[in-house]
Amino acid sequence: MAVDKEIRMIRAGAFLLLTVMLAFPALAQDLPRPKTQKEADDINACMGEPDPEMRVDMCEVFLENHPKSAFREHALWMACTPAPQLPDRSIRYCQKLLVEFKDTENKEGALYLTTLGYQQANDFEGMLTYGELVLEENPEHWGTLLALAYVLPIRTRQHDLDKEEKLSQAESYAKRALDIIPRAENPNPEVITDDDWLLEKKDLMANAHSSLGAVAAKREDWAAMEQSYRQALQLANKQTGEVFYHIAKSLKEQGKNDEALGMLDQSIARGGLKLPNGRDAAAILKAEIALSKAPPAESAGTAPGAAAQATPAAQP
Repeated sequence: MAVDKEIRMIRAGAFLLLTVMLAFPALAQDLPRPKTQKEADDINACMGEPDPEMRVDMCEVFLENHPKSAFREHALWMACTPAPQLPDRSIRYCQKLLVEFKDTENKEGALYLTTLGYQQANDFEGMLTYGELVLEENPEHWGTLLALAYVLPIRTRQHDLDKEEKLSQAESYAKRALDIIPRAENPNPEVITDDDWLLEKKDLMANAHSSLGAVAAKREDWAAMEQSYRQALQLANKQTGEVFYHIAKSLKEQGKNDEALGMLDQSIARGGLKLPNGRDAAAILKAEIALSKAPPAESAGTAPGAAAQATPAAQP
């Protein structure tokens, strides 16, 4: 169980990066004119800073120095954008934006960034609340569908009373994403070429299949788990050790240890699945299978290979 938890932590980081980059395009806005040079300098520092933490710093300076500026909405939005990386600092600016500017054109983006921020902060209830708000705004927001499909199986325990309800919801989100992503338009053509977008869509669909695999694992439906992760493997642009590991785990649970060992070798050949403590999950599982296949140890005092037999009674 500890190994599985560490694996989920690793995947979350990469998943957040992918969805933040692709789930909504850069937003072009008609900006007001600054009233003073100081206001112009401060808003430029806020909106032009590439480093997330420094961007929040610059936007906080602007908001403090110019509380009634016509740029306030833009400054709040820019302070909101690092929410997935800096949830403790940025979520509140997303929320301020949504409260103060109810009709902001960045509403969907702010809701989504808040969803990811709560995910990063490990606030499951906050993530679900804002994720559902995103889907109210846009039922086809595939970034949110993928995020919720990913996190729900993680937060579902074996003996939860609502276990099947949460797993069914995750399954629905993943399947909706699989329906939407193939027809999704390039969200940012100025940054992502059409060819790259096709490749990215395959990766996104691979994530959806991985979430279906996680749902199947929670249901202990090992054959379905294997099928979903194999589909993820076929779609992913880069075959990493993680999916091979999950396929191996599903095979092991089906009693197909030899096939599982082959998949684990594939995983290890691709760098394995490194855990935060430096261990390799694939190597750990391989050792477990090898141990289960080893013959039982001989009893002490018994000759190697000899069967224990009762000593025959002496003949008269």
